[in-house]
Amino acid sequence: DFTANQKGLSLFHCHMQSHMDFGFMALFDCA
Repeated sequence: DFTANQKGLSLFHCHMQSHMDFGFMALFDCA
């Protein structure tokens, strides 16, 4: 689960390095 309860940028990513190398991550901007 992901709860956006703090303002600002949050990094959402997989914890497997090979997945991060292929871009399995995103920045969320909570306003």
